[in-house]
Amino acid sequence: MDLMDTIKSALDGGEGSGKPDLMSVITGLIGGGGLNGLIKMFTEKGLGDIVSSWVGKGDNTPVTPEQVKDVFGENGIDEIATKTGMDKDEVTGQLSDLLPKAVDKVTPEGKVPEEGPDLGKITDLLGGLFGK
Repeated sequence: MDLMDTIKSALDGGEGSGKPDLMSVITGLIGGGGLNGLIKMFTEKGLGDIVSSWVGKGDNTPVTPEQVKDVFGENGIDEIATKTGMDKDEVTGQLSDLLPKAVDKVTPEGKVPEEGPDLGKITDLLGGLFGK
């Protein structure tokens, strides 16, 4: 499953009858081996140093909404916006704020786990980022 399939799966699997929230999207991006795919996407867009700072120990290098849009592409951002009910600027803004924190939280040892992180563990780790 590639990363866009992971995003689609997270969006389609939103809890309840409402639209999925951004936490579902981020959990889907990072869970199930998606973290390696996310790192690869950032690296392919020349942002490997940024994403490496999120994984490594120390300060997280910020990412701009424009860089997030470049990584996920117009279609990816459109899909997330449509399914979550957010506008595109809100999606890229929130992802630029939350992705560094989320990746940092699930890589506390400064490296990507060899096995994909457990989705339940990811949800627990990320709960504080979303006020849950």
